[in-house]
Amino acid sequence: MSAPPAKATAGLASRRGRRPLLCDAASQFLFRNSGVLAVSVVDGIGNNDEVAAIAPLCAEASVRLGARKGVLPGVMTAAGLLEDSGDEMPTPDAVMALAVCRPAQPTAIGYLGDVAAYGWNGQELTLLTTAHTKGERLRAAGAEEDVAAKRDNIVITSLARATPTTVALAETLDEVVLLLSDGVHRTLSSKQIVMILREHGRDAAACAAALVDAASEASTRDDATAAVIIHDGPIRRDGITQLGR
Repeated sequence: MSAPPAKATAGLASRRGRRPLLCDAASQFLFRNSGVLAVSVVDGIGNNDEVAAIAPLCAEASVRLGARKGVLPGVMTAAGLLEDSGDEMPTPDAVMALAVCRPAQPTAIGYLGDVAAYGWNGQELTLLTTAHTKGERLRAAGAEEDVAAKRDNIVITSLARATPTTVALAETLDEVVLLLSDGVHRTLSSKQIVMILREHGRDAAACAAALVDAASEASTRDDATAAVIIHDGPIRRDGITQLGR
């Protein structure tokens, strides 16, 4: 008798940075019968009441639709809460990453902006996303690192301006997946992240809290948010990939 397909659980943590309001958010939604889990991290752009109010709504909407329809519909649902067709640079605005985990399927990820996703197989930490920032674009064009780094805080895609073609997609077979706002992944090195993963093993909530605590202790100015997804066994690819669904 074959073992049941691996299912996933998640831990979330978020902490306000040095600005007055917490404008990050994270959410998860699980279909208990099917084992489909959706997890999101949203990083609001700016720091005001509007952004602080809409970020958790975007996070919740994305997981509710993402678990049903997949990462692309989930991200675009969140985008619909912010889109303003009459404004070239809408506000409030945010960036995000959404992961959907289906039993026996690779974890599918949809993202906009500079929320980072990592995969961890117990030995190697792999960055799964490419930041949609002016700095990353300059690096790709061959600019010097000191020039590019100064523009890493300028995002070139966002939820309020999203279209289906601007949402980037990724997938991984790794049993552990991290979604980190820039207050975490720009503050902690890969080595520090790996140390936390090794210390907290298979406890998703403890790992998420430790990542956020470490970023705060390192005096990050930004809000710090982490979502940690852990599958309860190896992901066996069944020949069907539902990337984007």
